[in-house]
Amino acid sequence: AAEAIEATARGFRTGATTSGMVGGIIVCALRSRPSKHSVEMVALAKRFLGHGVIGFDIAGDEGNFGLSLHDAALDAAVRISPIPVTVHAGEWPAECGTLDNISLALDWAVSRLGHGVTLAEDPALICRAIETNTTVECCLTANVGSGRARSFPSHPIRKMFDAGVRVCINCDNMLLSGTAEMGPNPSHELARLVLPREAGGCGFTWTEARQVILNGARASFTFVHDSSAGSLWLRGFTRQLDEAIDSLCGKDDCFE
Repeated sequence: AAEAIEATARGFRTGATTSGMVGGIIVCALRSRPSKHSVEMVALAKRFLGHGVIGFDIAGDEGNFGLSLHDAALDAAVRISPIPVTVHAGEWPAECGTLDNISLALDWAVSRLGHGVTLAEDPALICRAIETNTTVECCLTANVGSGRARSFPSHPIRKMFDAGVRVCINCDNMLLSGTAEMGPNPSHELARLVLPREAGGCGFTWTEARQVILNGARASFTFVHDSSAGSLWLRGFTRQLDEAIDSLCGKDDCFE
């Protein structure tokens, strides 16, 4: 595992040099594995934190393996280390106990929630997510493709956004998410976000989409340990984002 992280980190450094893009590794534990596995993954993340690794995640079969099985890893990552943490929670239907997973994640004050689809079903949890400034990583194509959301127009990203939750858009697993006819990628997620509801999209305005994109940028773990570099990058990113949106439809048409 250490060799894999070192090799990937070298790739990121090379890419940053040649393209100007930045990134990092989020070490992921599988919730279907024993608690010992997730604790070991936290130790691995801590070992390479700042040297290619930027965070820790718990993912996998949420329906059969609750987040409470990995309390020891969360304690090690959030309280002891600490390491920036995102966890998959609220991806599966509420009857699978996913609201308990969201609640526990908020108890641990994780920075981000992966998917968070069922968060929209619980007003109290929505309020807690807002109070803790937790960012919800919405995966439009993955959720619709898996049936966790009925359609793009009815995806709960709209309800969460309107309530004041910090939502952003993500691809999820680009190999396994979605369907053969509808695969995820960054451009498609944005297109589905701004496509009018009557045309099968989420119906966000460009002003709203800009906020969603910036929510994701601000929630990035890349510059957690270098706020000065992060602020500089965010200013440049925001400028490029506004220029890109302007080029698509003109400022008068895009921003309200």
